[in-house]
Amino acid sequence: MKRSIGLFFLCAALLMISCVQIEGLWSFLRRPPLPAWIISVDDSTDSTLLHLVIDESIIWEPGDDVISLGKQIGETLQVQIDRVILPKDKIITLAGLQSPIYEYDDNENPQGSYYRLFDLVVFALGIEQDLHKATIQITSTSGIVYAYSWYFVVDENIPTTTIVN
Repeated sequence: MKRSIGLFFLCAALLMISCVQIEGLWSFLRRPPLPAWIISVDDSTDSTLLHLVIDESIIWEPGDDVISLGKQIGETLQVQIDRVILPKDKIITLAGLQSPIYEYDDNENPQGSYYRLFDLVVFALGIEQDLHKATIQITSTSGIVYAYSWYFVVDENIPTTTIVN
């Protein structure tokens, strides 16, 4: 009898530890740490939009200027929800709302320019209440791929979450 009670408590303790580990794993999978090039992610749980703030200075490379970098981002930007690539007309990018930043080398020769931040708004109208996976991908002018994926829940009963880097 004493053995079965001890075994019961051991199993209960192991189950509690497992639940804590699963909760921690779920939190990490749902929203892994933001990479340096993403300032914040806001996913609206009313199934209308996703909003990201991107740090262009991380994607910028010598030789890029605000025009060429903006064009590169616009042409290579890809957003997926549940492995379905969203059409470009569902994505709005807002840059140039601040003054450009100019970069110079050690000899004061101009190296290019960029806008520090740009907003990315994705219209995900009509997706079902459920767990979803979003992925954003941008390719720099030299071909470096910047990608980030996270899970979000669409549920009208859950408040919007914002994660800031």
